Amino acid sequence: MQNTMQYIPYQRYTKKRAREHRRNQTPAEKIVWEKLLRKDKTWYRFLRQKRIGYYILDFYCSKLLLCIEIDGSSHYGREAYDARRTRFLNSLGIKVVRYANKTVYTDLNTVELDIQSVILARSYELVRE
Repeated sequence: MQNTMQYIPYQRYTKKRAREHRRNQTPAEKIVWEKLLRKDKTWYRFLRQKRIGYYILDFYCSKLLLCIEIDGSSHYGREAYDARRTRFLNSLGIKVVRYANKTVYTDLNTVELDIQSVILARSYELVRE
């Protein structure tokens, strides 16, 4: 497996905001963190509210170069921003996966299976590179 651990710069001004987001997770983010992304659930270390460039990622695994976003109502009408953000992260080799709050609340089992599938596929992708 290639060494995916790399330093990715971030903007210093995002530090305070990221800390606030970690302390005040949305209910959907709390569910995903507690039930799906803790290390004992995935065998990979995910960080909450990781700062990369100008952005703050909901969940990020540096070993897999994987970002998981939980999109609430604040994302409605911001599709162009989200697309620009995804392009930036993809340019760094980071795969972005998004789930709507509603899906987390109504179909957590499907979200769990999908995250497991994405993690497995991503680990194979990085081995082949």
